[in-house]
Amino acid sequence: MPLPRYGNESSSEEENQEDRSRGDERRGQRETRGQILVSNLSRFGTNKGRFVRGSAGREDGACCPCLACTCPYHLNARNRMIANEGGQKRALEKSKALFLHKRYPSTEDKTELLVTGLQIKTINKWFINYRYTMFVELRRRARTLTCESTEADVDRLVTRGTRIAFAHVLSSGRELNESCKDTVNVYLQAWLKALKEGQDTQAKATKAVQDMEGA
Repeated sequence: MPLPRYGNESSSEEENQEDRSRGDERRGQRETRGQILVSNLSRFGTNKGRFVRGSAGREDGACCPCLACTCPYHLNARNRMIANEGGQKRALEKSKALFLHKRYPSTEDKTELLVTGLQIKTINKWFINYRYTMFVELRRRARTLTCESTEADVDRLVTRGTRIAFAHVLSSGRELNESCKDTVNVYLQAWLKALKEGQDTQAKATKAVQDMEGA
């Protein structure tokens, strides 16, 4: 049985059409604004600058390429960004130097790395990435061990694998220390022991490093 037609059906269709038209118009404005931003970014990025979103007063709502803007607002903002960026780079280098001594630094250690524009969760992510890369390299070498491997085999892996496991934090002339070798040795020893006992090698080796570091 067909449904009855009501008098306001045509008006609702007109309203839906108007809503779709407004949605298309807003979508077109966003696309246009995005094209403007990308265009400005490509122009501005060639001079190693940064965008500052703010008081340009443009009708299209885009950011102004503040490298060419000499107003006090954008000049001060640009100077602050350059200063913050330099401080964050220094904090990153300090975090790598700290990782060579502490794989699981304390909250106080990480708080000392904070600078303007940098959050503690960012520093946490740095150390998570450092440990992930280190453990990936250690697992790669530990998997060469077998149940017949000896302490001499572990020593050889420690000698060869320590620099590779910490290569991602050895920039700027930093060198390995004894704590790095101890970490690699503890990991491989725990891996070999778990392997001979038929246990989860990866979990046991990682837990051994965490216990040594007091994590």
